[in-house]
Amino acid sequence: ESELAGEAGIVRMADQGLEMASMIPALRELGSASPEEYNIVVQKPRQILCQFIDRILMDVDVVALELVKKTESQPSSLMLLDFILHIMKSSPLIFINLTGTHQQNETEFGCIEFTKWIIARLLRIAASPNCLILHENICNVICSLLSLFKVKNCAMFDLLTRELLHLLQDLILLQERNVTGHLQGDLLSWPVV
Repeated sequence: ESELAGEAGIVRMADQGLEMASMIPALRELGSASPEEYNIVVQKPRQILCQFIDRILMDVDVVALELVKKTESQPSSLMLLDFILHIMKSSPLIFINLTGTHQQNETEFGCIEFTKWIIARLLRIAASPNCLILHENICNVICSLLSLFKVKNCAMFDLLTRELLHLLQDLILLQERNVTGHLQGDLLSWPVV
């Protein structure tokens, strides 16, 4: 029975690998797109990545359950984080346009919104105490995203960093409220909205 579960995990991992490989043609097309085509061509690989993130990371409880299962295969959430890191290194254009265009403001807005969307999903998982195993990997992805922007576009890096600092302020206030509530016997429950 455990052998079948192991085989099922390997098949599931292979299936997810094949699904992730479906992104390769879209990334190739993005790599060969002209600066004028960027805003249109970047939509397909972004859409594919968003679908993976939505499917694999949407339900925090499912992610946490998968992390505690004893299988030989790597959890899909961990595989997805590794995949995002790989894409940042091999195809940074999905996150940031490296060439200036006449549509620069629209392009930057799209890059920032896409990146903020990804970071929000990752932080939601990182906020769960049951997903502690992923914290380091999530930090690596977020730091790599910030490093990419720091090197390629300082203005966008500044904007993302400010957003994260504001979020950190909010988290500190929530923690203070939780500590105060704990002293009064009124605890916040996760997830905090």
